[in-house]
Amino acid sequence: MERLLHIEEIEVLICGQERRVKFYYGHAAGIALFGVAILLLNNILFFKDNEVAKTAVNITGVFISALSSFPIKEIVNRMDKMDTYKVIKSKIVYFDENGKTMSKAAKAQYIETVNRIIEKTIFI
Repeated sequence: MERLLHIEEIEVLICGQERRVKFYYGHAAGIALFGVAILLLNNILFFKDNEVAKTAVNITGVFISALSSFPIKEIVNRMDKMDTYKVIKSKIVYFDENGKTMSKAAKAQYIETVNRIIEKTIFI
């Protein structure tokens, strides 16, 4: 029996999306930690110097503003893509494990759809 698709192809897509989501979270955490570190250092080192304290608070405001541009929409889109890829993966596993076959037309349409998804992922 010919395989529908190789599961490794789908796993690569899932891993790629997971890496991107982790990058976004890491980026946001880094900015937040840096802002908190500035506030803590300000309180520890420059507690009595009013001008330095004001400058530190302004710098921290910049980091908070940077967090407001956090791409939540991008993360949601990537998570949706991961869910789609997981459904595709489960279908592949189902057909492989149960020895089921699809009609040629359905199989061609399924492979074409997956190839379009792969193409969009690569070229966008």
